[in-house]
Amino acid sequence: NVFKDHKINLEINFKYDASGNMIPYSKNSSKGSHAHQWYENDRGGYKRTQHDINNVFNIPSEYNDLVKHIDDFNKKKIKWTE
Repeated sequence: NVFKDHKINLEINFKYDASGNMIPYSKNSSKGSHAHQWYENDRGGYKRTQHDINNVFNIPSEYNDLVKHIDDFNKKKIKWTE
């Protein structure tokens, strides 16, 4: 989730193929990586409507560096241990 002014603003969902490659956004398919906008409700909380086809869009380009870091990290296949 991406925060702006300490409030949730955007949710980014990454989708990967069987080889571990990030699947790009496609307006005609729900299988690609995508984003959802969150909105403030009348009580001051934030939410998004589940399965709202009008709230699925390409990850904004301002997050390209973040997306690249996440993709590079995932390709390293680091195993977390506790």
